[in-house]
Amino acid sequence: MERDFELLSQLVVEKVKSRAQDLKEQEHFKVPSISRLGKHWKDYKSMSKESLILNEEKPKSTNDCQRQKSRRNNSDCVVLEPLPQNVPDLPPIETETAETSLDAIMQHIDDSVNRSILGVFNRVGREQSRESKKLNKTVICPALDISIEGISSHPHFRAQKKPSLKPQLAELPKLELPKKTHKTPKKAQKIEKLKICPKEVIWNKWIKVIQSSNAIDFQNKTTTFKYYIGKGNNSPLVNHIMKSRWWWSRIENPSQANLIWTQLKHRSTIESLPGFTGVIEEQLVQETPSKFVQSEVEGTLLIKSSPSYAKLKPIQNMSEVVKIHNRLPNNSSLCSKKKLFINLKAFYESLNQDIFRVVPTTFHIDSLNSQSWNDFNSAYTPNSTWIIKPGENTNRGNGIRVSNSLQEINEIVSLAGSKERTYIIQKYIDKPLLINKRKFDIRCYALVTSINGYLQAYFYEEGYLRTASKEFSLKSNDKFIHLTNDAVQNKCEEYGKFESGNKLSYSDFQKYLTANYPEINFYDNILPQIKKFVFDSVKAVKGILNDQKKMHAFEVFGYDFMIDRDFKVWLIEVNTNPCLELGCSYLAKLIPAMLENAFRIAIDPLLPPPTENKKYKQWVEGINFKNEFSLGFSMLRDENVSA
Repeated sequence: MERDFELLSQLVVEKVKSRAQDLKEQEHFKVPSISRLGKHWKDYKSMSKESLILNEEKPKSTNDCQRQKSRRNNSDCVVLEPLPQNVPDLPPIETETAETSLDAIMQHIDDSVNRSILGVFNRVGREQSRESKKLNKTVICPALDISIEGISSHPHFRAQKKPSLKPQLAELPKLELPKKTHKTPKKAQKIEKLKICPKEVIWNKWIKVIQSSNAIDFQNKTTTFKYYIGKGNNSPLVNHIMKSRWWWSRIENPSQANLIWTQLKHRSTIESLPGFTGVIEEQLVQETPSKFVQSEVEGTLLIKSSPSYAKLKPIQNMSEVVKIHNRLPNNSSLCSKKKLFINLKAFYESLNQDIFRVVPTTFHIDSLNSQSWNDFNSAYTPNSTWIIKPGENTNRGNGIRVSNSLQEINEIVSLAGSKERTYIIQKYIDKPLLINKRKFDIRCYALVTSINGYLQAYFYEEGYLRTASKEFSLKSNDKFIHLTNDAVQNKCEEYGKFESGNKLSYSDFQKYLTANYPEINFYDNILPQIKKFVFDSVKAVKGILNDQKKMHAFEVFGYDFMIDRDFKVWLIEVNTNPCLELGCSYLAKLIPAMLENAFRIAIDPLLPPPTENKKYKQWVEGINFKNEFSLGFSMLRDENVSA
């Protein structure tokens, strides 16, 4: 009889494992609790033969039927149904016949295993648990213990703490059942409230870094601000970027706007900006390292890693009505060709450096009777090529001439008869670096902000090359050879023939260098020269750009550079209101990203979005946090540089 129960136990174990796998594959199968399965199997010997095999069904009383029905309705207690009456007694213990004799039993188990086996689990488990407590000892039965999802049964867990019982342990069969994954609606709502969007963390850190570097501690009191955009070639893009800021609305009256964007400097707007009369002081605070590493990588690293970065004490007397203009009061000190040359010359002379290591040999001519004209005549050599530019505000290639004739240059300059009309005569770079035999220049962007009258300058790490449509030659004065700006090149029949929109990215230029000049790396050998000259130009005019310390203004400048065959970088000019047209697929990606990035520095920290609004989280999750502006100049840290 004992061997019968041992054989039955082994068959039941195999049947349970097989049945559990079938149940797992059914989508509607609900995971039973461990208490229903029983934490382990106990010894079947404690059970009487009659509890498993019934030769004849006993008559049931009314109370018995009600009790059995009640037990079936209880999910925690499953009753073992009786076997059919025609099940024969077990034959003598022989392995060959035992399995055959148990066919009826196993068929019954297979039909009701979802109820019967679980009932055996519970019943046997409870009985053996009571015995274990009475005897205060662990019962080991490896063949009948079962591990659910890798969790050891209770007796095995206790036996692991007793060295004497470890040799009796065996690896348990495992049941891997589906896990419960759904959450109740209330619990899900609570979890959702506790979630913090990673982009929101980055955004908050970004705003705090920019505000602290500009002495701002500002909380907006209104949910909507107003902006005005004047007519110009850049207005559609600016309007598109501002429309994405849901707390801003466009108006047609600039006097009521918080942001005034115009193509040229708006004199009345500049005059309406309040001046700052306080003192900017650095706040010496030891900042704890950020635990959110991603914010340092994508947001503030290019700002905080700069030697020019300083955390400032916030200004307490900020104006209630904040006004921002996209033009600096004296931007002509940078973008006027005449003033740029004069200011750079004074700056480098104060440092005992030669300006003509930065810009080509240049002469500012205001008349044929001036000393500078005489100096030019002395420097002129036959067949040398010079480029003549109007000294005052011009752009898009207007008024620029290329000539190697002294007589022709004399005729051009003879028009300069007053202070309103002067010329810049500059030595033409006659040995420029070429791309496939064609001339090119480099356009890059700088952002200069004056918040609270505190000047800072940033350099945008991405830019592009502008190529000529025709092969380079000094024998021709053709503009399509010498001038690379779009206003000239887009009139050429071969415009866009070699590059889309005659534009190349920095990475494309690096591929060309790698193929033709493998020893030169653009990012290591050329870009650092460009950045230095950009920040030098801002340092040269730091006391002029905003001499009245108007509270809030900023400007995006377009810088143009050339490279000669020796890979020496030359500053050509600085442009206010640079062209922001999206002439090719690369510019359609670069320019909106640059302008959006500039607004996150110059506008959003001053007038941030209201965080209590429902639209805030949706907006902050959708914006791009990749910052490409590196800080290179600040008034406080670089004030010891002579201008």
